[in-house]
Amino acid sequence: MFDDGGVEERRVRRSDEPRKALGLFLDVARKRLGVHALSVSTPGGWLVAGAGDGAILVAALAVNVDAGLCKSAEVSISKLEVGREEYVVAALGRTKGLVAVSDGVRRILS
Repeated sequence: MFDDGGVEERRVRRSDEPRKALGLFLDVARKRLGVHALSVSTPGGWLVAGAGDGAILVAALAVNVDAGLCKSAEVSISKLEVGREEYVVAALGRTKGLVAVSDGVRRILS
């Protein structure tokens, strides 16, 4: 999904710090997917990392969408577990490819 020749950029923009690496990954994923914002948050809505304008808002909305308190055609979520921790990956905008983003998040946080 993300293998479009951006290997050199990925090699230059790396970090050994998981939170920073996650932010870099989300920024690249947001641009490639063409979405306005991506967020990774806890199920309680605490932002772990985000990219794009409104990432904090997307994380907060994702909690409500996940709980069934509201429906949104603009916010999509993907839930994942890494070890004993649960995370919610959310996108504002086109949502195809969110599973691939979740897979990348899992790799970084593992």
